[in-house]
Parts: sequence; C-alpha cells; structure tokens
Amino acid sequence: MGKRGSYFFVLDAIIASMIIVTTILIINNSNFYQPETRQTFLIANDIMDLMVDTSIKDYRNDYINFLFESNIIEDYDQSIADQIAMFHYSGDNDYATNLTKNVIEELLLEQYGISYSIDDTIIYSRTTDRINNSNFVLTSKRIIFVSTNETVFYGPDIGELKIWA
Repeated sequence: MGKRGSYFFVLDAIIASMIIVTTILIINNSNFYQPETRQTFLIANDIMDLMVDTSIKDYRNDYINFLFESNIIEDYDQSIADQIAMFHYSGDNDYATNLTKNVIEELLLEQYGISYSIDDTIIYSRTTDRINNSNFVLTSKRIIFVSTNETVFYGPDIGELKIWA
C-alpha cells in the first residue's frame, strides 16, 4: 500500500507542476492590448489641421468634384472646415454631412469612431454608440469663423473633432 500511495502522490505533484508551469507560460506570453493614444491624438490633430488649412480647391475627391460641377460651392479658396461651416450655417446640412463624411472616411480607418461637430451640433458621426464603451476619446478643437461677404459673418464657433477606439 505504501508504494501505491507514494506513486499517486508523485503523479499528483507532477500534474500540479505541469499546470503551474503552463499557467506561468501563458501569462508571460500573452499580449495585453493597450490602445496607442499618442498616435490617435496625432491623427486627430492632423485631420483637423487638414480640414482647417487645406482649401476646398486643393482637396479633390468625387463628392467635391460633384459640388464644383454643380456650382454649389461659391468660394473655392475657403478651407474644408469653412465650407462645411458655410453649409451648416446656410441650412444645407446634407451637404455639410456628406462633405465631412467624404473627407474623413478617406483619412481614417474604420476601427476608429469619429465625429465632427460645430458648436455642439453634430455634423457627422460614425458609430456614436461605441463612444460610451471606448477606451479613450480624444478631441481636437479649432475656432470656426466664416464670412460670406463684408457684411455677413458666422461664428466664432468651435469645430470639434472626436476620435475614439
């Protein structure tokens, strides 16, 4: 009986040792996902800089070509953000949404949620339901000030770009 008991004790100790070693290896080799917030912060600022600093005539895509050909855009020297704001202020929210969507969708991967708003009015948002469950939300804000002519001014308002993952 003594040999049989010691045999099961040794076998039990070997199995326990294997379980402990396997658990330690799994924990050490597992990669814990932590989102890269610095890169996303740079992306948010870069997209906002592009929208504020690039004139509408210098940024071309199919939707902007459509707006040019239809003579919907009146001032070709305005920045993309100013043109979006002009659409917003004049009540052409569909144009504002579509222009924002067409610019942002080309620049940002689908893994990120994004929204652009002017003075708490959401112009465009991709998957707003995920923002509450996201690990981080980063914003980039710029002042939007638009003049249609020498007597009509809109703003100053805050243009805000939010990116989350």
